[in-house]
Amino acid sequence: HENKPLIIYGDGKSSRDYLFVDDLCSSIITILDKKPQSYSLYHLASGIETSISEIAKLLSELAGKPNHPINHL
Repeated sequence: HENKPLIIYGDGKSSRDYLFVDDLCSSIITILDKKPQSYSLYHLASGIETSISEIAKLLSELAGKPNHPINHL
């Protein structure tokens, strides 16, 4: 419960396409249920990029501390 600042290494602008684990598992099961006859390549993603800074702000808001300090190292 310490009130230490969140630490982001870099400028926080790097982004990722985060995917809810249940959605990923559901997609894998759907693919396996089709019993593909040959090997195929699948790209499972949400299609929405989210920056590290956006994640930090969202987590601060969800914790009830929207103005919590964020340090960039």
